[in-house]
Amino acid sequence: MILEGTVMILAGLMLALVPLHFLKALATVAGIFLLIAGAIGMFRELRDPRRAPYSFGIAGPALTLLLGVLLIAWPLLVPSLLVTILGVFLLLIGLSLLLFGFAMGRGPRGTSLKLTGVTGIALGILVMVFTEAAIWLFALFFAAMLVVNGLMAISLGWRLNQRRFD
Repeated sequence: MILEGTVMILAGLMLALVPLHFLKALATVAGIFLLIAGAIGMFRELRDPRRAPYSFGIAGPALTLLLGVLLIAWPLLVPSLLVTILGVFLLLIGLSLLLFGFAMGRGPRGTSLKLTGVTGIALGILVMVFTEAAIWLFALFFAAMLVVNGLMAISLGWRLNQRRFD
C-alpha cells in the first residue's frame, strides 16, 4: 500500500507539473504496449486461427495494433476526443435545461434552469473550442485526485503495518 501510494503521489505531481508532456508520455507508453499486444495477438491468431471459440479472429489484434499506432502517432488524440465528447455532453445538457426552463415559465425555478442551461451551453462551447486548456484543467483535477488517493493509501498502509506488529 505504501509503495502504491508513493507511485500515485509521484504520478499526480508529474501530472500537475507537466500535464501535457506527462499525458503524451503515458499515451506513448500505452501505445507501445498496445502495439506489442496487437502484434503478439496477430501472430498467435495467424499461427492457430481455431485457438479459442470466443476470440474475434484477427480483428481484435488488428484493432489493438491500430490503436497502438494511433496512440504513438497522436498521443493527445484520446484525451482530445474525450474532452470533445464532454463538451458535446455539456452542450446538450445545457440546451435541455434551457428548454426546460422556458417550459417552466417565469418564476424562480424557470429562471434558475435558464441560467444553468446557458452556463452549460457556454461551458460546453468553451471545452470544445479550448480543448488543450480543458485537457490541462482535467489533468490538474486528476493530479489532485492521485495525490489525495496516494496520501490515503500511504496512511492506510502505515496503519495496517502498525496493526500487524501489535
